[in-house]
Amino acid sequence: MRFVSKILVNSTVTTIWLSFGSLEHFSAFVFESFLGRLKRLVRKPNFPLQQVIKRFSENCVGAEGKSIPVLGAVKGEHCHGPLPIDVNKFSQFSQIQLPLAFFSVHKGNNCVLIGNKVALIVNIVCASPEHQKFLVVKEFLQKTNFFDIPLPSSDLLIYSVNNLSTECKVYSIEDVVCKCVLIPFRDRFVSMPLVHTL
Repeated sequence: MRFVSKILVNSTVTTIWLSFGSLEHFSAFVFESFLGRLKRLVRKPNFPLQQVIKRFSENCVGAEGKSIPVLGAVKGEHCHGPLPIDVNKFSQFSQIQLPLAFFSVHKGNNCVLIGNKVALIVNIVCASPEHQKFLVVKEFLQKTNFFDIPLPSSDLLIYSVNNLSTECKVYSIEDVVCKCVLIPFRDRFVSMPLVHTL
């Protein structure tokens, strides 16, 4: 048995070496370079995890190195619409970065739970980048539980959705409960919340 396991280990090491080269040329631990930054965030020996989380929340920084405003930083100004009639004088944007989430009009970052409705973002509008932001969305008209056992999926904010509305509605960015991921399932979609955005 020992002989067989040594052969398996040696063949695995050989396969890794053939794929990545010698051990000096690749890192086996993906977050190795980030570990030093994490260690510098811990200042006392007590409660290291809480300290790291607190330092990260104190330094919520965007890609440009600037703090992200609570109401969000918008990017990608455009003039394509769609716009409901009551907000036609607003500036239009394709992306918004919030402290805990990134939303976009593009597939993959455009599904949200607003109140108890699952919707897709089709536009982001505001009077100016410093003012309150609004989402122009299309809601799914049919929403049911995806499963009922051991508990209704709606208790976990997981829904089976279908039949996207053609009508656009406007909601404040503050009305968003969470960002969702939309997964195709048979002839409909399953909407699941992204936990870090709750």
